[in-house]
Amino acid sequence: MRCPFPNRRTNLAASTLVEGGSLAALIATARQQGREVAFARLPGVGTVWQRLAQFVAAIAKAIAVAHAAGVLHRDLKPGNVLLRADGSPVVVDFGLAADATAATLTGTGDVLGTPHYMAPEQARGETATAASDVYGLGALLFELLTLSSPRHGRDPLQVVMAARHELPPPPRRLLPEVPRELDLVTRRAMAFRPGSRYASAAELARALDLVAPGGRPIGLTFSWPLRVEEFCRRRRTVLLTTLAVGALAVVVWTGIDWRQQAGAERLRAAMIEAAECHVDNDARGLAAACQVLVDAGEVALATWMQQGDDVVVADAFVQALATGHRAFDQDAKAAVVAFQRAVDLRPDAAIAVAWLGLAAARCRSIALAERDLTSAVRSLPGRVRLRSELGRELRLQEKAFAAVPHLQHAVTMPRACAETWHELAKALRAAQQFEPSLIAIDRALAMKPGKPPLNMLRLKALVLDNLKRYVEALPLLRSILDQAPSKEVWASYGGTLDFLHRFGEAADAYRTALAIDPKYGSPLLYLAHLHAGSDRANCEQCRSFFAANPELIDAALVDQYATDLLAAQEGSFKGAEMVATYVLRVGGGERFLAGIEQRLRQDLPAEVLGRLWRAKKVLRPE
Repeated sequence: MRCPFPNRRTNLAASTLVEGGSLAALIATARQQGREVAFARLPGVGTVWQRLAQFVAAIAKAIAVAHAAGVLHRDLKPGNVLLRADGSPVVVDFGLAADATAATLTGTGDVLGTPHYMAPEQARGETATAASDVYGLGALLFELLTLSSPRHGRDPLQVVMAARHELPPPPRRLLPEVPRELDLVTRRAMAFRPGSRYASAAELARALDLVAPGGRPIGLTFSWPLRVEEFCRRRRTVLLTTLAVGALAVVVWTGIDWRQQAGAERLRAAMIEAAECHVDNDARGLAAACQVLVDAGEVALATWMQQGDDVVVADAFVQALATGHRAFDQDAKAAVVAFQRAVDLRPDAAIAVAWLGLAAARCRSIALAERDLTSAVRSLPGRVRLRSELGRELRLQEKAFAAVPHLQHAVTMPRACAETWHELAKALRAAQQFEPSLIAIDRALAMKPGKPPLNMLRLKALVLDNLKRYVEALPLLRSILDQAPSKEVWASYGGTLDFLHRFGEAADAYRTALAIDPKYGSPLLYLAHLHAGSDRANCEQCRSFFAANPELIDAALVDQYATDLLAAQEGSFKGAEMVATYVLRVGGGERFLAGIEQRLRQDLPAEVLGRLWRAKKVLRPE
């Protein structure tokens, strides 16, 4: 039986019970029994239309509060609105909620949200904004007025594709008895362009509050630009057909030179090929692509790609690329500035976006790196380096499950190397896919003839530990220690010995790690666990060992290591609550408790203070 170190706390959240069912169920009832019967339970006064206006206004006010806190819902639909016993609404299921900078695409390119209700920009995979939730509120109002969802279709992909370009019909076209004011409010909230909608959920709520008692909000009209936009969107097929016929007539009339278009396509392909080869340092492919660039007039770009960063050209875009590339290894932040200037000059140039993403990853500019590497991978999908860097960036952001598909794609490419497999192994381990991780790290080691790299050997040892194959992991860690001893490897070596119930040797390994760095937190935590009797409560081997070696159970040492952990270099006290359980197990802990109380009086982040407070409650539960 293994003796695991407790390393994770499970947090459970409770939700308030809402007894009135969902809005989706109420709409279904209205379809069967009639609007007047079903919606009679909604709060408010006046006609059914006025009560619907008051009802959606209440939802809009709730969303406005969320927006004020910087949170977007991103999946507003009838199923995510519950009704209390008095009929008032409760917005639930913030499962897709995120801050206002979160992407609308998953790491694998899937769109987040429910297609039948999502805003056009969400369907296109763009970043959701408060205007996207305003659209969702309009969609709720649309279905309450018409008893029909804004979009129809069983195939989600077809619905998403329609949402990208098309608008639902006006409510009054489906149901002429809908009041004109509510029709206009709905159409304004569901305008195709975010800038044409209400400026906020609060503004939509104010408009509905004016409509509910029979009033008319100021400016509740459709301007000519909005009328033209709606006309074009709702008659898109006819307009596109008309435009296509007109374009064909223009082509025939003017005699467009199709060879120019073919040349432009060759140039675009050559730009992509040259960018891919330059990023992956593929000299052979770069030479052929640059020849096409020269023939098409992109002489400055081709010259820089082939001759390097010292070339002097008058082209500002190429100069920015050269400046960024020259600074890439020495000053990544300066490289980011230069590549950003190149992107500003030519936003459609994939090579500038690719190098900007790589430079941002190097200087740990997290948001910029993820954004631009994702864009670069879409533009240059065949590049190992971009896929690897994007996967690494996602893993470092603790998004291992999003990182794995990119890295799995990268290792299938012809230029994949041992480092690519190594990065995949790390991502798979972070995603707790230990068997595939072991296969990946073995593949990486097989591609490194001669002396295997120590970082790869250590990863293999860690994966073997995860698989409980401690006997195989131990000689690997010993080999690493013989070549390059470090506090991290000594701590890992001690942990493997600990799992094998060789507690005396494990304690020596932990103390060796502390001799290298007395403020290294991991061995302090492990030593406190060991001198508290390890896992005697659950493990027969532990009970037998400590029965034969009772001197190793030492309350004073546990108190000392727990107190030293408060001064560890990490400074986040993540192990405070855990080590408090060890102290409680053996008794004592006065020094540790005094250290906690001292730090509770300091000006520390709320999260850190919370950990210390919970550790104190373990020791003194009263």
